Amino acid sequence: MSDELQCVTLKPSLESGSGVQVPAVKPASSPPYRLAAVCLGLLCAVLMIVIIALSIYFGSIAHSASEDHRSQIQTNSLLKEELDQLKADYSTLIAASDELKKEYSNQTAANRNLSREKMQLFTQLSKKFPILDLYCPIKLSASQERICNPCPQGWKRFKSKCYYFSTDEMSWNESLFQCQSLGANLAIIKNKEQQNFIRKHTGGNYFWIGLTDNAKEGNWRWVDGSSVNETEMFWATGEPDNQYKEEGELSSPADCAVSLPSKNQWTDLYCDFVDILRVCETDALNLATV
Repeated sequence: MSDELQCVTLKPSLESGSGVQVPAVKPASSPPYRLAAVCLGLLCAVLMIVIIALSIYFGSIAHSASEDHRSQIQTNSLLKEELDQLKADYSTLIAASDELKKEYSNQTAANRNLSREKMQLFTQLSKKFPILDLYCPIKLSASQERICNPCPQGWKRFKSKCYYFSTDEMSWNESLFQCQSLGANLAIIKNKEQQNFIRKHTGGNYFWIGLTDNAKEGNWRWVDGSSVNETEMFWATGEPDNQYKEEGELSSPADCAVSLPSKNQWTDLYCDFVDILRVCETDALNLATV
């Protein structure tokens, strides 16, 4: 078929009401292979774009996977080093544990030996010093184990001293002897704190204390030989007056000191007066050395 337009002869129509008729002109159609070529080209372009996009995508995935792989290798290497170190530390701890067990066993054996020696020493001391039984009485007769206390049973502790407040009455000299037989002495009061403590536990009773001037009148001294601190004396008003007199009798020298029941003070009294309680004093046991 030719690409040129065909010429036709125009004939006017004589019929009324009709105009000139012009035949339609058909446009020339494009060959089919051109359209196919265009479509194929577009398809190739799309495929190329898809291939490039996929290449970039899978390339990035491969790169990321490679980085992750290298990172995993490094992590595994570090974990292996840590595991090896932990194994080494574990071996060291096992060795140290075995050594401690051995030391513990040796120490336990040594403690048993020391306990045995301690019991033997206590036995020897108790024979020479019966007062030890007051501080360290035997608690378990089978093992002869002793439990030591700072003060003997029934005594009251105040700071570094132990005090015994008797329930039986006797003279000053008898009271001194009884205290000394317990390894103690009649109470020696050197300050206000001691005085308050003793007063608190004497209640409404008279108690002998370790103060006397029987060696020299007016020269008051404690039973350990120390002198009285003039700033720490607690004599009642008008005392000491060196006088003691019962009804119908001549006065006797008052050479021994007594703690008054109603006042936090002292008075002097006839030493042979037998209706007086006593306060004994001794050092508290230092358990750190036992």
